Amino acid sequence: MPIYYVYERATGRFAGSGTPRIETETHASTTVPIPGRSPEVERDWHFDEETQTWVWREVSGQQ
Repeated sequence: MPIYYVYERATGRFAGSGTPRIETETHASTTVPIPGRSPEVERDWHFDEETQTWVWREVSGQQ
């Protein structure tokens, strides 16, 4: 199931993300590729909404 990056059409500003595709007058969406997992157990990929990029994040406990 793809994850969609939702943005404001007028500004291109990040508006959220999720699984339904959004296409309205004010908002649109595009798919976000999810990078591969790290072999490290204590860190995992996380989408940073502020920078709109994928980053490594500390994970508490085993997954």
